[in-house]
Amino acid sequence: MYFGRALKSYGQAEHWNNNSGWRKALHVGRHFMNPIKFISISLVGMLFLSFRPSIYPVYITGHIRSDPKEASFDSSYLIIYVKGNGKVLARSTSDKLGNFKMTFLPGDEKSFDFFCTGAGIDSIFLKSFVSFESDEPDITFYFPAKRSTNKLGQITCPKCVKADKVYRIVYGDGIPFKRIITNGDTVYTPIYKGKYNAGTCVDGVAKYYCGRDKIKF
Repeated sequence: MYFGRALKSYGQAEHWNNNSGWRKALHVGRHFMNPIKFISISLVGMLFLSFRPSIYPVYITGHIRSDPKEASFDSSYLIIYVKGNGKVLARSTSDKLGNFKMTFLPGDEKSFDFFCTGAGIDSIFLKSFVSFESDEPDITFYFPAKRSTNKLGQITCPKCVKADKVYRIVYGDGIPFKRIITNGDTVYTPIYKGKYNAGTCVDGVAKYYCGRDKIKF
C-alpha cells in the first residue's frame, strides 16, 4: 500500500510539474505576444488616422489682386468659391478692396480649386491646392491667374501644368465646329482650329481654356 501511495504521489507530482510547465510556457507566450499585439494595433491605428479625413475646418483669409503684368481689373464684390471632387465646398464675396474670408471643412478631396465670378464675368480659375500649410492660411489670388509657359514657350494650364489641351479663347460671334464621332452621335464643340470660341462678343477676363480640366484662366 505504501508503494501504491508513493506511485500515486509521484504521479500527482509529475502531473503538477507538467501543468506547471504549460503554465510557464503560456506565461512566456503572453509575455512576448502582448508587445507584438500592441505594436500591431498601434500600426493599424496610425494607418487609420493617416487616411482619415481632416476633422478641423480651414479658415481662409483671401485677397484678390490683379497681375501686374496684365490689365488691371476691378476685384471688388466678386463671388469666390472653392470646389473639391466636383462639389462646391464654400462661397464668399470680396469686399471693395478685394479681400474675403471663407471657411469650409476638408474631407477626402484630391484638390481644392478656387474660382471667381461676378457681374459680366464668367467663372474663371484662380488657383488649386492639394493641402494647406495651416488651418488659417492667408492667400493672395491673382485675377486672372498668373500664366506660365513650358520649355517650348507654350502656355500651360495652372491646374494640370500641361500645354497639350490649352487653347486661346476667342471672343466673337463664331459658330462652334460640328464633329461626327464613330458611333454616329453628333456633338458640337467650341474648339476649332486650335482656339476656343467663347460664344459671346463681350471680351472676358479669361484668355485661355484647358480642355483637360475644363477651366478658363
